[in-house]
Parts: sequence; structure tokens; C-alpha cells
Amino acid sequence: MAEAIQWLVKNPEQKMRDAKIFSPEDYHQIAQWDNKSHFDQVDDQIIDVLIDQHALSNPTAAAIHSWDGDLTYAELKSLSLKLAAQLQSLGVCPGDMVPLCMEKSLWAIVAVLAVIKSGAAFVPLEALQPKRRLEGIIDRVHGRVVLASPVHAAGLESAERTVVRRTASSTAYILFTSGSTGRPKGCIMNHSALTGFAAHALPLQITRTSRVLHFASYSVHASLIEIFCTLSVGATLCIPTHHDRMNDLQGSINRMGVTWTTMTPSTLRTLDTRDLRSAEAIPKNAYEIFQGGFRLLIGYGMTEWGGILSAQKPGTRDTRNIGEAFLGSVWLVESDDHNQLAPVGAVGELLIEGPYLTRGYLDDEEKTAEALVVGPKWLRQFRGDAYLQRRLYKTGDLAQYEPDGTLRYVSRKDNQVKLRGYRIELEEVEYHLRESWDGMEHDAVLLADVVVSAEDSASPSLMAFIHDKGASTAKDSSLFMEPDEQFHLRARKAESKLREQLPGHMVPTVYIPLSYVPMTVSRKIDRRAIRTQAATLSQHQLLRYRTEPQTGENERAKPSSMTELALHRMFALLLDLEPTDIGVDDSFYALGGHSIGAMQLVSMCQEENIPLTVQDLFEKETIAGLAEAVERNRLN
Repeated sequence: MAEAIQWLVKNPEQKMRDAKIFSPEDYHQIAQWDNKSHFDQVDDQIIDVLIDQHALSNPTAAAIHSWDGDLTYAELKSLSLKLAAQLQSLGVCPGDMVPLCMEKSLWAIVAVLAVIKSGAAFVPLEALQPKRRLEGIIDRVHGRVVLASPVHAAGLESAERTVVRRTASSTAYILFTSGSTGRPKGCIMNHSALTGFAAHALPLQITRTSRVLHFASYSVHASLIEIFCTLSVGATLCIPTHHDRMNDLQGSINRMGVTWTTMTPSTLRTLDTRDLRSAEAIPKNAYEIFQGGFRLLIGYGMTEWGGILSAQKPGTRDTRNIGEAFLGSVWLVESDDHNQLAPVGAVGELLIEGPYLTRGYLDDEEKTAEALVVGPKWLRQFRGDAYLQRRLYKTGDLAQYEPDGTLRYVSRKDNQVKLRGYRIELEEVEYHLRESWDGMEHDAVLLADVVVSAEDSASPSLMAFIHDKGASTAKDSSLFMEPDEQFHLRARKAESKLREQLPGHMVPTVYIPLSYVPMTVSRKIDRRAIRTQAATLSQHQLLRYRTEPQTGENERAKPSSMTELALHRMFALLLDLEPTDIGVDDSFYALGGHSIGAMQLVSMCQEENIPLTVQDLFEKETIAGLAEAVERNRLN
């Protein structure tokens, strides 16, 4: 505050927002916290070379324990070399990009390593995403070869590998995430970033004796943490079947002896930690959040960084605290000016510096220039003349320093959100929503946002807000209108089109017509006002805004068997609805259910010896249909 007052006295004609309040004390404190050690830890090793070292030092050690077989480190090396030779015989060469569209299996891991050994970059795809989206990604990377099914070693025994020269600056992989331009953006990562996963194994407490669950989708950054942090230290990667991942995750963890896993909070809630077995002794300072004393690391990372950037210190109880960086430097700058450092304690945008950063975005120089800044002037105070060679990534996350130098996450500065572990650019959803909405006026307003209900038990929802009569600031009526049949019809058509274009987590489940569009004093759409109003709606009130036609209480078909009664009770409990809101012919997903909720429902059924699978929920959806599936499963 003293710095701000002194600046205003010296500059009485300037605006308060232009005040320079970064003090010498702030500089000395941040310099003390600055983690420079990562500059000395970079090496030019390639990740598969690190993994192959275990094939020499401990060839019979278990590398993969999967539903479709086990592989030692020697076998993993042999198979990946053979497949790499096969790829080269098909014309794959350094600089190429090879899409991988495979179910979780030992062969998927072999394929990833084979692509790396061939000198190409792998592009992991999620097979369950819409076909058109997958084809679009394959077209953009100009993939001459696509690995879309398990490749067996038969016929490759005599193949010889051609030695390929690769450097730390060669492209290793490309991950596609939601993009603000209406199409996914491809994040290019070099081998130096891939090697970063190996460097993060120790701070993540993954050791040679660890047994790591392979759970995350191939299209997200967490799956690479599971694969490369594990194999780089000689640990074992455990791969359950897709059926067990969705229906018996807890049982899979116990049967496979898993000792380490990474999960989103929503997935974690599907587990009963009282029934999980730990294969390691638990230290006294372990988290006490879980019954049974499991160690819990709350981490922070992103697609643009090779590994996990930071994690909480043991004993931290603030869930927004993201700890301090493991192998990089973090900086906080003014949210509207990255050339100005934010004072200690103030909220600023988080910037990352270090060896494991992205190279940029595929075929998008504009986005790359926006996200990666080179040598801001203040960096010279900390790096000397080398500052001009330093690249920093602007995360878009707002954070602040805690007194001990750790960081506390505050919010996003843009329209990027997270839903059940997936990163979503709201502009991409809004682009496709506008393209899919019938009869759209030129001045219509369509918005998408993730809303967290004020009800404690409710899950966050992706909602769409539509005002197709032009922007307005009139406030003489309620913000949310009652949807008529014509609106519901248009919403259902739009939702159907969206499911052909976007992954399920990017399709809104609630469609709300706006009577007017609230504006801020700066004449921008007031998203916060809309989001705040939506958060007050109960799950019962949200039913009228879902695409499934709603019937009156007296018209809803009631349960007629013991199985239907049990499922009806579970639907109400899980979806936070009154029993009278649910009929046996209502869809689980139309009522607000999602994939994580489906796993929770299956878990609840298992506790009551009701044989139901997530696949049943995808196929049947209604209580009546699920009851039939349960009876069929009992007979089988």
C-alpha cells in the first residue's frame, strides 16, 4: 500500500489502475522463492532410451500388468523395436505424426513407444469421441499411418531397426484439447518435455516398486503421467479392462495391487477408501482425508507442461493451495499486463518458465504467440542477460502467493473451464451451438458455462443460455424464461447435432432461454450474473430446462417391481431429485446423469447385489429398461 501511495503522490494525473506497486521487498522475496535448479537438470536423453535402460539392468522386472497379458521390460523393448521397424517399412519417418486410436491394453503402450522409436510423434486419440472429430484431427496432422487396433508381433521376428537420430528438440507427441476457434487445438511437445515426465516421478513419489493404475483417457495429459513416470523408473503399469474401469474400479485396484493412481476429484468420489488395500506402510504425516490413511497429493498441471508442475506440501488443508513448482519457475504478473510483476499477496496471472514447456500449437502461430511470451523486461533482474532466451507460458490461471511461497489458485481469467477432469474452451462449445441452433437470428446471443449449483450434493453442469431476439438490458422481467415446446424442440435438435461434433463432456445438458442479456458497466455480457442466477436453481427446477420432455407427476410411470423400486431410490439419491420427479421411463442422462454418475450408480447397485453395468446404462438409460437388463444379467 505504501508503494501505491508514493506512486500516486508522484503521479497525480495517472489512473490508479496504472500504479506500479511492486516493491523492492517483493523482488527480494520472490528471488528467494525462485526455483533456478531446473536449469541444471535438463539433459538430452530421450524417454524410450531411459525406459530401455531397465531392460538392460533389470530385464525380467514387470513393466506392464494388463488384462490382456504381462510384459517384462525386456519384452516391452523387443516388441516396441519390432513395431518401430514395421512403421518405418510403411514409410513413417522423423517429423511424421502418427495418430493412435486404441483401447487401453499392453499393445497401446507398445505402440506409443514404437512411434517414438521410429522418430515420429504420436497423437493419442480417444476412440469414443465422435468420428467426425477424430477424422478432423487425423486430417490436420497429415497422418500417413494410423494405428487403430492392436498390432501383434507375428511376422516381425526378423525385422531390424533402422537407427533414427532424435534430439531433445524433436517433436515427441501432440495432444489435442478444446480450442476457442471452434476446432480442437494441437499442443506440440518435444522430447525434452516427454523426458520431463521421468524427472517428475520422484517428487510424485513414484518409485521402482510402485504399481501405477493406467486409468486416464489417452486424449488427456494425465495418461502420459501414468505411462512415462512409471516406465522411466522401472515401476509396473497396471491396465484393467474397460469393463472393470467403468464397473469395478475399486476391485481392479485391489486385484492388481495398485499403489499409486491419479484421478480427478469426481472419479475419486466413486471409491470407498475403506475397502481399498494399501501395499505400503503409511507415514504418520500422511493425509487423514481417507479412512485407511492414504497419501493424497493435490497436484497442478496442464497439457502445455511435461509432467505435473506442482503439488501441495504434506499437511496442507486448503484445497486451493497448489504448492510450489517441482522442476520449473512460476511467476505472477498483472492479469492485463505480463510485463508487470504482481506484488506478493496480490492476485495475478500465473506464468511458467522451464525446460518442459510446449513448443506451441499446431498450425496456429497467433495462439502460440499469445500463450508463449519471450523475455519480459522484469525477467532480466532474475536471469541477467540470458532473459531474452527465456520463454514463459501464460496459463490463464489467476493465483496468489501464500506467506510460505506456495501458490493458491483463485480462478481463470478467460472462458476456459474444467469439467470432470476435461479442459473445455467455452468458445468452442458456443461456436458449435450457434452452428447447430435452428432459426438463429443474426443478433442472437448463445452462451455456454459450467455452473456449480448452490446445492452441496449437486455436480457441476455444462449449461447453454440462449437469447435469440437481440441483446437487451431490460430488467423488468425474470432473467430466465419458461421454455415452450418450440424451444425444447430446437434444443433437442441442437443437442443431437452437437453429439455428432463434440465429445460428450462438451455437450450442454441444460438449455435456458434468456428474457434479456445482462451487461456490465463496460458493455460486456455479464456472464457472472447469468452463472450466479443459474447456480440458485435446484435440480428439480433444472428439469424444465433439460431436453427430455417432462411429464406431470401424475403422468409419470411408477415403479412396479422390487428392482425398479431400488433403482428409483438410487436415481433420486444420486441425482438429488425428489422421487416424484422421476418416472421409470425417464432417461438417467436427461435427468442430469453423466459418465461418473453412471459409475457411482453401478457401485451403489453392487452394494445391494444388483447386477448392473455402465454399458447397460448407455444402452437402456431408463429405470424400466435397466430393470430388464438386471433380470437378464441375473439369468446369465
